[in-house]
Amino acid sequence: MQSVPYQTCEQLAAAAQDGDDGALERLAERWWSRIRQWAFAEFGHRPLMEDAAQDSLVKLFERIDRYDSGRPFAPWLRVLVRNCARDTLRKRREGGKMVELSEHRDPGERIDMQTGASLAIAAFSSLTRRQRQVIQLCDRQGLTPKEAAGELGITASTARVTLHDSRKRLRLQMLENHAEVFELVRETA
Repeated sequence: MQSVPYQTCEQLAAAAQDGDDGALERLAERWWSRIRQWAFAEFGHRPLMEDAAQDSLVKLFERIDRYDSGRPFAPWLRVLVRNCARDTLRKRREGGKMVELSEHRDPGERIDMQTGASLAIAAFSSLTRRQRQVIQLCDRQGLTPKEAAGELGITASTARVTLHDSRKRLRLQMLENHAEVFELVRETA
């Protein structure tokens, strides 16, 4: 079947359900970074995030036929990623062997921004799962607290309070422990 350009993710998903492999590939490409972000928000730990993100991509290809094309695509995919993340965690708890992915680092590229990014990731990882989810949905994806609440199944006021507390905790942790790096990252952002 020849691939046709589609405007929305819902159109791409519907075309993929009709057998358009190109549409499914474009859908996966379009959502790959978001899948990784959602997986990281679930764990705050890169190796687990990579496992969950890869599993989510496989499930997307396997289960695209289960998507209801009359509904928005993003929430369906978000649930798929969340379920894959839970499966990844369950496998780890049950003693299943998890492959740790090592990160290739070039010693010549060690700069202050890398240090700042590492510290920011560590601060983000210290948040609770719910806090990471709300930060991810609101600050990274641009959802309102009310929209984030709908995705997470919590009240809008809980999402607002969680967002406020999360931002405050991140800011305080970075300022208390690494003020010089926090300022550097803030200046270059």
